[in-house]
Amino acid sequence: MRLHQAMFMTAVLALIPFCSREALADNPVDQKLEFKPTAVIEEKLKLLYSNQDLPNEKLERRARELGFESLAQLKSAQVDSQNRLPVYYVRLDGLRAYDGTDPWPLLSQTNTYIYPIVVPQKEGLIPSAALVRSDVDKTGTEVSASFSQLGANFAIPSRILSEARKPLLARYHHCDFFVISIPALKKRFLGGRRGNTCAFMIIDVDLDRGLEHALKALNDASLQPAKDIFKALTKEANSNKYDMPREHNDSSIHE
Repeated sequence: MRLHQAMFMTAVLALIPFCSREALADNPVDQKLEFKPTAVIEEKLKLLYSNQDLPNEKLERRARELGFESLAQLKSAQVDSQNRLPVYYVRLDGLRAYDGTDPWPLLSQTNTYIYPIVVPQKEGLIPSAALVRSDVDKTGTEVSASFSQLGANFAIPSRILSEARKPLLARYHHCDFFVISIPALKKRFLGGRRGNTCAFMIIDVDLDRGLEHALKALNDASLQPAKDIFKALTKEANSNKYDMPREHNDSSIHE
């Protein structure tokens, strides 16, 4: 998915919950290979379901913790590399200093991507997703991939896109989609970027009400200028609530 600096933004707010530590407890990170992200993730999935040192009951439980209905479903899962979502990071200090101009410079590239993991037998169900970092050379070419984490919570933005793709694309043609992380505010955005407009579509997602609520909010959402949305976030960032911010990269999105 290629993002061009000359294009403007459209985005959909989706507050993505933090990844379950239980689901990731036995998963080592930073497995590096040449740039074959699909192979990196598939190897990790294979290790999860073929570990001979663990009883079948624990393997089944681990599969469910990662979002799959069963160990058999985990074995049949495939990586959807064509619909990977890049992750961008917004610093609290940058947000506090935002002056209402073009908000795109607030977004820092992380070279981290969310790869949906689908179950073909269930019409492309996305029970889980993997977080993978791309290492790039001086020209910006991706040269290797580092597996980071795996979990059902990473799949939320991909599931929203998948289940709402037709009405979404009917309104926003030729969009490139991505995730925006603002760890200090504990907010996540699902965004779409296209030419000739500069707007965000806001979806106020109540995490306790789940994915179905997010999809309903998507259908009811109204389009707003991106700069107005970041202005509102700037007011929140400058409130007394964040006088002592914890400015660090949220490990549930990037390392």
